[in-house]
Amino acid sequence: MPPKGRSRRNRSEDDEIEIRTNLSTFKPSPTKDIVKPTIFYGNLDEDIDSWLKNFDRIATANEWSRERKLNTLPAFLRDRAAEFYESLEDDKKEDIATLCESLRTRFMPKELQSLYYSNLFQARQREGQNVEDFASEINKLATRAYSDMKRDQKDVLIKEHFIQGLKQDIKRFVMLSNPTTFEEAFRSAKREECNNTLTNRDKQTVAACAISNNNLEDNIKDLSEQMKVLAMQMNNIPTRGRGGFGNRGNRFQQSRGQGRGRGYGSNRNLRASDGRPICNYCMKVGHVERSCDEKNSTYASGN
Repeated sequence: MPPKGRSRRNRSEDDEIEIRTNLSTFKPSPTKDIVKPTIFYGNLDEDIDSWLKNFDRIATANEWSRERKLNTLPAFLRDRAAEFYESLEDDKKEDIATLCESLRTRFMPKELQSLYYSNLFQARQREGQNVEDFASEINKLATRAYSDMKRDQKDVLIKEHFIQGLKQDIKRFVMLSNPTTFEEAFRSAKREECNNTLTNRDKQTVAACAISNNNLEDNIKDLSEQMKVLAMQMNNIPTRGRGGFGNRGNRFQQSRGQGRGRGYGSNRNLRASDGRPICNYCMKVGHVERSCDEKNSTYASGN
């Protein structure tokens, strides 16, 4: 039996050998891309410069090498952009910087600047378009129109185009704030837009309350009219015997000489379920008002 100390050394050596073997055969699993670029088609309404910048940011986030970027970029080109890539010479496909410059030259030519200038000077905030969307539109057009201009000079022009294109109520407020940069102009416009939204919301609330009050008054009037009609219908309902409300009231009026003593329903030809007539005066079945003994005796005693 080997000594205990030697047994421990052998076990430790075996463990170390096993660890080294596992490390030598270990292969890390490939990392998945965090985010993928969008497709570029090469249309006039697309901005190749913005797309390439976005592609470069995604490549950095995914830790792509220059070779990986060079191999990945063509996979996200479609239609005109893909056809242009296929027409390039091989030497322009071997370097990512050369490839990007070729795409910029093709899809952002100088000839299009006149179109961007025209769109920029004619740009106006549309009805329903918020300040953020309009600012983004102006910024994109100015970036294309002034692609060769320095950033600080471009910012001044973007600010002016942005202010001139705003809605009149917002434009006045921004001009009074006298912004020096595009960012300041945007913040002033956004603040005024929020104020207008809150003001309009309060006006709508007041108008809704006024409409609600008018509807309530109309409903009360309708209910009052319905109650009157219901009261008239209740007075016209025939009652059995001599204790009807309408009869007593009419008799009182007749005894005071203020009426003919006829019930509220005297103009109606009331009949029982078997077809026999009902007196409009005493509400008894079997005779009509003109032959009512009770009515005739009342008139006779009054005379």
